[in-house]
Amino acid sequence: MKSIKRRSLTGLISLMVFLLILMPNVFATLNQPLDYNLISSGNNQDYSVFFDGEGEATITAKIQIYNKNSLPFNKIKLELPEISYLQDVYQQTKSGINKVKYLREPFYNNKILTFDLKEPVDKNEILILVLNYKSNQYVKKNLGEFKFNFETIKIPYDTDNIRIAINIPQDMHLKGTTNTVNYIDNVYFKNSFLAAPESLDGINYAKGYIQTAKFLDPFESFTVSGNYAKSLAWLQRWKIIGVTVLFCSLMFLSLIIIKKFKKIKTKKKKLYYWY
Repeated sequence: MKSIKRRSLTGLISLMVFLLILMPNVFATLNQPLDYNLISSGNNQDYSVFFDGEGEATITAKIQIYNKNSLPFNKIKLELPEISYLQDVYQQTKSGINKVKYLREPFYNNKILTFDLKEPVDKNEILILVLNYKSNQYVKKNLGEFKFNFETIKIPYDTDNIRIAINIPQDMHLKGTTNTVNYIDNVYFKNSFLAAPESLDGINYAKGYIQTAKFLDPFESFTVSGNYAKSLAWLQRWKIIGVTVLFCSLMFLSLIIIKKFKKIKTKKKKLYYWY
Protein backbone atom coordinates (compact mmCIF):
# COMPACT_ATOMS: atom_id res chain seq x y z
CA MET A 1 0.00 0.00 0.00
CA LYS A 2 2.82 2.35 0.88
CA SER A 3 4.50 1.81 -2.48
CA ILE A 4 1.23 2.52 -4.30
CA LYS A 5 0.74 5.71 -2.32
CA ARG A 6 4.32 6.76 -3.05
CA ARG A 7 3.83 6.12 -6.77
CA SER A 8 0.56 8.08 -6.77
CA LEU A 9 2.19 10.97 -4.91
CA THR A 10 5.18 10.90 -7.25
CA GLY A 11 2.87 10.90 -10.29
CA LEU A 12 0.84 13.81 -8.89
CA ILE A 13 3.98 15.82 -8.19
CA SER A 14 5.29 15.08 -11.70
CA LEU A 15 1.98 16.22 -13.19
CA MET A 16 2.04 19.46 -11.19
CA VAL A 17 5.63 20.15 -12.28
CA PHE A 18 4.68 19.48 -15.90
CA LEU A 19 1.72 21.87 -15.67
CA LEU A 20 3.88 24.56 -14.08
CA ILE A 21 6.34 24.23 -16.96
CA LEU A 22 3.56 24.24 -19.56
CA MET A 23 1.46 27.16 -18.23
CA PRO A 24 3.85 30.00 -19.24
CA ASN A 25 3.89 28.69 -22.80
CA VAL A 26 0.07 28.53 -22.85
CA PHE A 27 -0.28 32.09 -21.57
CA ALA A 28 2.37 33.31 -23.99
CA THR A 29 0.40 31.79 -26.85
CA LEU A 30 -2.86 33.37 -25.66
CA ASN A 31 -1.22 36.78 -25.28
CA GLN A 32 0.22 36.82 -28.77
CA PRO A 33 -1.29 39.60 -30.94
CA LEU A 34 -3.84 38.51 -33.53
CA ASP A 35 -2.34 38.19 -36.98
CA TYR A 36 -4.74 40.31 -39.03
CA ASN A 37 -3.11 39.09 -42.23
CA LEU A 38 -4.92 35.80 -41.68
CA ILE A 39 -8.35 37.50 -41.62
CA SER A 40 -7.59 40.51 -43.80
CA SER A 41 -9.62 40.77 -46.99
CA GLY A 42 -7.24 43.23 -48.66
CA ASN A 43 -10.20 45.45 -49.58
CA ASN A 44 -10.08 49.17 -48.81
CA GLN A 45 -12.10 52.29 -49.61
CA ASP A 46 -10.91 55.92 -49.67
CA TYR A 47 -13.14 58.97 -50.15
CA SER A 48 -12.49 62.63 -50.74
CA VAL A 49 -15.73 64.59 -50.22
CA PHE A 50 -16.36 68.29 -50.83
CA PHE A 51 -19.60 69.96 -49.67
CA ASP A 52 -20.16 73.34 -51.33
CA GLY A 53 -22.08 76.39 -50.10
CA GLU A 54 -25.28 75.20 -51.78
CA GLY A 55 -25.36 71.76 -50.22
CA GLU A 56 -24.08 69.75 -53.16
CA ALA A 57 -21.46 67.07 -52.60
CA THR A 58 -18.64 66.23 -55.02
CA ILE A 59 -17.06 62.87 -54.29
CA THR A 60 -14.03 60.96 -55.47
CA ALA A 61 -14.07 57.35 -54.27
CA LYS A 62 -11.25 54.84 -54.60
CA ILE A 63 -12.27 51.19 -54.25
CA GLN A 64 -9.63 48.45 -53.88
CA ILE A 65 -10.74 44.81 -54.09
CA TYR A 66 -8.34 41.91 -53.73
CA ASN A 67 -9.20 38.79 -55.74
CA LYS A 68 -8.77 35.79 -53.43
CA ASN A 69 -10.72 33.50 -55.73
CA SER A 70 -9.07 31.00 -58.03
CA LEU A 71 -10.84 32.44 -61.10
CA PRO A 72 -10.40 35.93 -62.59
CA PHE A 73 -13.35 38.31 -62.92
CA ASN A 74 -14.08 41.08 -65.46
CA LYS A 75 -17.30 42.46 -63.99
CA ILE A 76 -18.24 43.78 -60.58
CA LYS A 77 -21.41 45.10 -58.98
CA LEU A 78 -21.40 47.99 -56.50
CA GLU A 79 -24.28 49.60 -54.65
CA LEU A 80 -24.15 53.39 -54.58
CA PRO A 81 -26.38 55.59 -52.42
CA GLU A 82 -28.79 57.87 -54.24
CA ILE A 83 -26.67 60.15 -56.36
CA SER A 84 -27.42 62.92 -58.78
CA TYR A 85 -24.82 62.09 -61.38
CA LEU A 86 -22.06 59.54 -61.81
CA GLN A 87 -19.53 61.39 -63.91
CA ASP A 88 -16.47 59.18 -64.45
CA VAL A 89 -15.23 55.72 -63.50
CA TYR A 90 -11.60 54.69 -63.99
CA GLN A 91 -9.73 51.42 -63.55
CA GLN A 92 -6.03 51.27 -62.84
CA THR A 93 -4.63 48.49 -64.99
CA LYS A 94 -1.20 47.24 -66.04
CA SER A 95 -1.43 49.37 -69.18
CA GLY A 96 -2.45 52.55 -67.32
CA ILE A 97 -5.65 54.27 -66.18
CA ASN A 98 -8.66 53.51 -68.36
CA LYS A 99 -12.25 54.67 -68.36
CA VAL A 100 -14.82 52.02 -67.41
CA LYS A 101 -18.37 51.61 -68.69
CA TYR A 102 -21.22 50.72 -66.36
CA LEU A 103 -24.86 49.62 -66.44
CA ARG A 104 -27.55 50.43 -63.89
CA GLU A 105 -29.78 47.68 -62.50
CA PRO A 106 -33.38 49.01 -62.91
CA PHE A 107 -34.85 46.53 -60.41
CA TYR A 108 -32.89 48.03 -57.51
CA ASN A 109 -33.88 51.71 -57.90
CA ASN A 110 -30.79 52.22 -60.09
CA LYS A 111 -28.57 51.97 -57.00
CA ILE A 112 -26.71 48.82 -58.07
CA LEU A 113 -24.30 49.33 -60.94
CA THR A 114 -22.46 46.69 -62.97
CA PHE A 115 -19.01 47.73 -64.17
CA ASP A 116 -17.37 46.16 -67.23
CA LEU A 117 -13.69 46.15 -66.41
CA LYS A 118 -11.10 47.04 -69.02
CA GLU A 119 -8.85 44.22 -67.89
CA PRO A 120 -9.79 41.09 -65.90
CA VAL A 121 -8.55 40.80 -62.35
CA ASP A 122 -6.61 37.56 -61.88
CA LYS A 123 -6.10 35.61 -58.69
CA ASN A 124 -4.08 37.51 -56.03
CA GLU A 125 -4.40 40.76 -58.00
CA ILE A 126 -6.06 43.97 -56.83
CA LEU A 127 -8.83 45.79 -58.64
CA ILE A 128 -8.56 49.58 -58.27
CA LEU A 129 -11.59 51.64 -59.30
CA VAL A 130 -12.03 55.40 -58.96
CA LEU A 131 -15.51 56.89 -59.16
CA ASN A 132 -16.30 60.59 -59.50
CA TYR A 133 -19.88 61.49 -58.67
CA LYS A 134 -22.10 64.27 -57.36
CA SER A 135 -25.15 64.30 -55.13
CA ASN A 136 -27.47 66.80 -53.50
CA GLN A 137 -29.12 64.10 -51.36
CA TYR A 138 -26.56 64.09 -48.55
CA VAL A 139 -27.19 67.63 -47.27
CA LYS A 140 -30.24 69.33 -45.76
CA LYS A 141 -30.25 73.09 -45.21
CA ASN A 142 -32.09 74.62 -42.27
CA LEU A 143 -31.85 78.26 -41.13
CA GLY A 144 -28.42 78.81 -42.63
CA GLU A 145 -27.00 75.53 -41.31
CA PHE A 146 -26.10 72.56 -43.52
CA LYS A 147 -26.53 69.08 -42.05
CA PHE A 148 -24.89 66.24 -43.98
CA ASN A 149 -25.07 62.45 -43.79
CA PHE A 150 -22.52 60.94 -46.15
CA GLU A 151 -22.79 57.22 -46.86
CA THR A 152 -20.12 55.10 -48.50
CA ILE A 153 -20.46 52.64 -51.38
CA LYS A 154 -21.52 49.07 -50.58
CA ILE A 155 -19.41 46.27 -52.04
CA PRO A 156 -20.13 42.50 -52.07
CA TYR A 157 -16.97 41.72 -50.07
CA ASP A 158 -15.54 42.37 -46.62
CA THR A 159 -13.80 45.72 -46.21
CA ASP A 160 -10.73 46.18 -44.02
CA ASN A 161 -10.47 49.97 -43.93
CA ILE A 162 -12.56 52.97 -44.94
CA ARG A 163 -11.13 56.49 -44.87
CA ILE A 164 -13.20 59.62 -45.55
CA ALA A 165 -11.76 63.14 -45.92
CA ILE A 166 -14.43 65.84 -45.76
CA ASN A 167 -13.81 69.41 -46.95
CA ILE A 168 -15.96 72.53 -47.15
CA PRO A 169 -15.41 76.04 -48.60
CA GLN A 170 -12.73 78.08 -46.85
CA ASP A 171 -15.22 80.75 -45.73
CA MET A 172 -17.36 78.19 -43.88
CA HIS A 173 -16.96 76.34 -40.59
CA LEU A 174 -17.37 72.65 -39.75
CA LYS A 175 -18.88 71.87 -36.36
CA GLY A 176 -16.74 69.85 -34.01
CA THR A 177 -13.40 70.70 -35.65
CA THR A 178 -10.76 73.25 -34.81
CA ASN A 179 -9.05 75.91 -36.90
CA THR A 180 -6.02 73.66 -37.34
CA VAL A 181 -7.82 71.64 -40.00
CA ASN A 182 -6.43 72.67 -43.36
CA TYR A 183 -9.32 73.04 -45.79
CA ILE A 184 -7.67 73.03 -49.19
CA ASP A 185 -8.88 72.84 -52.76
CA ASN A 186 -8.63 69.23 -53.89
CA VAL A 187 -7.16 68.74 -57.35
CA TYR A 188 -9.54 65.87 -58.01
CA PHE A 189 -12.53 68.18 -57.73
CA LYS A 190 -11.13 70.50 -60.37
CA ASN A 191 -9.54 68.20 -62.89
CA SER A 192 -10.88 64.67 -62.55
CA PHE A 193 -14.04 65.39 -64.53
CA LEU A 194 -12.12 66.77 -67.50
CA ALA A 195 -9.58 64.02 -68.09
CA ALA A 196 -8.30 60.81 -66.57
CA PRO A 197 -6.01 61.50 -63.58
CA GLU A 198 -2.35 60.67 -63.96
CA SER A 199 -2.21 59.00 -60.55
CA LEU A 200 -4.76 57.55 -58.15
CA ASP A 201 -2.56 57.54 -55.06
CA GLY A 202 -3.44 61.05 -53.88
CA ILE A 203 -6.94 60.05 -52.78
CA ASN A 204 -5.45 57.92 -49.99
CA TYR A 205 -3.86 61.03 -48.45
CA ALA A 206 -6.58 63.63 -49.05
CA LYS A 207 -6.67 66.24 -46.27
CA GLY A 208 -9.67 67.52 -44.36
CA TYR A 209 -11.88 66.29 -41.55
CA ILE A 210 -10.90 62.59 -41.40
CA GLN A 211 -13.18 59.74 -40.31
CA THR A 212 -12.29 56.05 -40.48
CA ALA A 213 -13.94 52.65 -40.03
CA LYS A 214 -12.60 49.09 -39.98
CA PHE A 215 -13.77 45.57 -40.78
CA LEU A 216 -17.12 45.98 -42.50
CA ASP A 217 -19.09 43.00 -43.72
CA PRO A 218 -20.29 42.66 -47.34
CA PHE A 219 -22.86 45.29 -48.35
CA GLU A 220 -22.31 47.28 -45.15
CA SER A 221 -21.68 51.00 -45.41
CA PHE A 222 -20.16 53.70 -43.23
CA THR A 223 -22.02 56.97 -42.59
CA VAL A 224 -20.45 60.24 -41.43
CA SER A 225 -22.69 63.03 -40.13
CA GLY A 226 -21.91 66.65 -39.38
CA ASN A 227 -22.91 70.30 -39.65
CA TYR A 228 -21.37 73.29 -41.34
CA ALA A 229 -22.29 76.95 -41.83
CA LYS A 230 -20.80 80.36 -42.62
CA SER A 231 -21.19 81.57 -39.04
CA LEU A 232 -19.28 79.76 -36.32
CA ALA A 233 -21.44 81.44 -33.67
CA TRP A 234 -24.58 80.11 -35.36
CA LEU A 235 -23.15 76.57 -35.34
CA GLN A 236 -22.47 76.90 -31.60
CA ARG A 237 -25.75 78.71 -30.84
CA TRP A 238 -27.13 76.04 -28.52
CA LYS A 239 -23.93 76.01 -26.50
CA ILE A 240 -23.97 79.79 -26.32
CA ILE A 241 -27.63 79.79 -25.27
CA GLY A 242 -26.95 77.08 -22.68
CA VAL A 243 -23.98 78.94 -21.19
CA THR A 244 -25.97 82.20 -21.14
CA VAL A 245 -28.94 80.56 -19.39
CA LEU A 246 -26.61 78.89 -16.89
CA PHE A 247 -24.81 82.18 -16.19
CA CYS A 248 -28.09 84.05 -15.72
CA SER A 249 -29.42 81.29 -13.44
CA LEU A 250 -26.28 81.42 -11.29
CA MET A 251 -26.51 85.21 -11.08
CA PHE A 252 -30.18 84.99 -10.09
CA LEU A 253 -29.44 82.38 -7.40
CA SER A 254 -26.54 84.49 -6.13
CA LEU A 255 -28.80 87.53 -5.76
CA ILE A 256 -31.38 85.46 -3.85
CA ILE A 257 -28.71 84.08 -1.50
CA ILE A 258 -27.26 87.56 -0.91
CA LYS A 259 -30.71 88.94 -0.08
CA LYS A 260 -31.36 86.10 2.38
CA PHE A 261 -28.02 86.70 4.11
CA LYS A 262 -28.83 90.39 4.39
CA LYS A 263 -32.20 89.60 5.97
CA ILE A 264 -30.56 87.21 8.46
CA LYS A 265 -27.98 89.88 9.42
CA THR A 266 -30.73 92.47 9.86
CA LYS A 267 -32.70 90.14 12.16
CA LYS A 268 -29.58 89.39 14.21
CA LYS A 269 -28.91 93.12 14.64
CA LYS A 270 -32.48 93.74 15.83
CA LEU A 271 -32.24 90.92 18.37
CA TYR A 272 -28.90 92.26 19.62
CA TYR A 273 -30.33 95.76 20.19
CA TRP A 274 -33.39 94.27 21.97
CA TYR A 275 -31.19 92.48 24.48
